[in-house]
Amino acid sequence: MAGARFAEIVVNTPVRASYRADEVTPLGPTFHYSIPPALQDRLQVGHLVRVPFRTREVHGLVVGLHDESPVDATRPILELVHPEPLLTPLQLRLSRWIANTYLTPWLYTLKLFLPPRFMAKSEPMLALVPGVALPPDLTPEQRLLVARLQAGPQPESALKVGGRNLARPRVVQPLLERGILRRYHGIAHTPPGPKQDRQVRLLADEETVMHVLPQLGRRSAEADVLTYLWSTPDPLPTVQTVMEATGCSPAVLKRLAAAGLVHLTPATTRVVAVGAPDDLRHHAAALASRAPAQAHLLRRLLEANLIATWEDLRAQGASRTALKALEQRGLVRVVREPATVHLAVDPEEAFDYILRRKGLDVHRRVVEALNEADGPVWIGWV
Repeated sequence: MAGARFAEIVVNTPVRASYRADEVTPLGPTFHYSIPPALQDRLQVGHLVRVPFRTREVHGLVVGLHDESPVDATRPILELVHPEPLLTPLQLRLSRWIANTYLTPWLYTLKLFLPPRFMAKSEPMLALVPGVALPPDLTPEQRLLVARLQAGPQPESALKVGGRNLARPRVVQPLLERGILRRYHGIAHTPPGPKQDRQVRLLADEETVMHVLPQLGRRSAEADVLTYLWSTPDPLPTVQTVMEATGCSPAVLKRLAAAGLVHLTPATTRVVAVGAPDDLRHHAAALASRAPAQAHLLRRLLEANLIATWEDLRAQGASRTALKALEQRGLVRVVREPATVHLAVDPEEAFDYILRRKGLDVHRRVVEALNEADGPVWIGWV
């Protein structure tokens, strides 16, 4: 609109959303600024401008030109940042439609159409005061700071050299007090760059994923035990080995057994007869009169095919004294088997339980999605 007096602008700073009577979606407020004479015939919808906003300066996009302003007092536009409009009227209408449809501030949808860093934010800036002679007693860091600012004003966030922050108060404050520097809020002129999307792809193979994934997530003693049993090459590890490897307590193993996830085999003492069956029968007959308890134990072993648990033998009347005597004669051998534990479910079910206990369901879904994608994908899709 040639000769318009006021510009409606979306400023590049978060502001409280407003609701209008004819709209039900929060576009966020726009602000009206007067158009200075130098820009009367140049300013167009879609231009990027620099405007005052409260106590600082910000970038803004012109979204409308008007002959009148809804507010009495307006502030003037400071400058045109780019000579050509950055957005077309069609892009402005589309960005407004997106904001209305998806309930998001108009500023955010406008930025979707712009290259990164085109709309810079106001931030603390440092600049040299023109015509001030530099004193000879400056520290090395102050001299380095002055040298950086001789090329022009710079944002404080960019004043880092070799890991040193030149904008620290002990460096800057003396220069401000002596009138060598001035601090203000402004917009750094940074060249725009291309839009970049972060992508992600799966690097690990299935075997690596299965090994690494259970190591993530929150701490879970039950999951640690299942992970050990799931990954160990020992098909029947002892309870003591599992407890030492995972740091778990007997109560953890009992909970897993009660849930049907592992099977606990208690420690067992087995008695094995040594010798041929005929020889053992001869010994049993010879001992029947002078050592009936030993003979009784040998007969029970012969009935059990030469091997039986001590619990079963004791239930059949065997005595520990007779056992020791036969062991001394070399007719039996005592084998003590430690308590063991092994998985009572298939490995896939154990793996699912591990991931649930450690809160890794989302991690698993991400890995599965990346595996199905078979290549880089946009991280927002994941």
